[in-house]
Amino acid sequence: NYPNHGEAYIKIHYEQDTLVAIKVTGDEHVPAGETTFRADLTRPFTEPNTSFEAADEDLVGVRVEVVSVGSDGSSQQREVERYQGDGRIAARGFQQAHYVPGQLFLMDTDVIGFLWLQLGTFVVFNRMPDEIPEETDDFGFAAA
Repeated sequence: NYPNHGEAYIKIHYEQDTLVAIKVTGDEHVPAGETTFRADLTRPFTEPNTSFEAADEDLVGVRVEVVSVGSDGSSQQREVERYQGDGRIAARGFQQAHYVPGQLFLMDTDVIGFLWLQLGTFVVFNRMPDEIPEETDDFGFAAA
C-alpha cells in the first residue's frame, strides 16, 4: 500500500537498462499512466564509506532489512540487490510533479520494493497473476 492511498497496481517495463514502473491505478497525487519510479540497473547502490557521503544519500536514516521466514518459523536476514533510482512525488492534482532520489530493492523473483529516500517511504510490490488489465508483455505488480 502507498501510505494514505491504499492498494495500488503498477506495470514494469524496461527502457534499455532502466526499470520503469507505471501506475495502473492512480491516486490524487500521481495518476494512472504516469511513472511512479524508475531505477538505473547499471548503478547498483553501495553503502557510503564516510558520514560525509551518507549526508547526501541517506537523508532520513532509513534502514531496510529483508528477512526470510521458514516453515518452521526460523528467520534469516537476506542480502538483496539494490539500485539507485528516482521516485515521483507530486501535490494533489499532479501539481509540482518531480522526481526525488530513491532505491529499488529486488527482494525475490516476485517481490520488489522502492524507497523514496527524502520521504522515508518504502513500498513493497508483489507480482500479480498474468491476468492483469490490458494485454502486454510488461510485468504487473501490486503494492502489498
